[in-house]
Amino acid sequence: RQGDFEGAIEQLEKGLELSPLDATLAYALATTHTSLRRYPQAQQYHERCIAIEPGKAGGYWGKAWNLLRWKGDTQTARAIILSTTD
Repeated sequence: RQGDFEGAIEQLEKGLELSPLDATLAYALATTHTSLRRYPQAQQYHERCIAIEPGKAGGYWGKAWNLLRWKGDTQTARAIILSTTD
């Protein structure tokens, strides 16, 4: 990203168009949107990351953290984190 978050989003979106099943790109888009406080967009990409690779905890943790920053929703965030241990 190197401080150019808008440029990073543009490049990551292009990458995701070329490789729509790349969970790493979806996660990078989510965290970049979170950095810009674009929480609804971040949530969409975290959910996409989880849909692509439901067995990896990173998407769930990112989704929970995003909810905490966005809405202060500790109950839902906790439930998301606990769901990764099932």
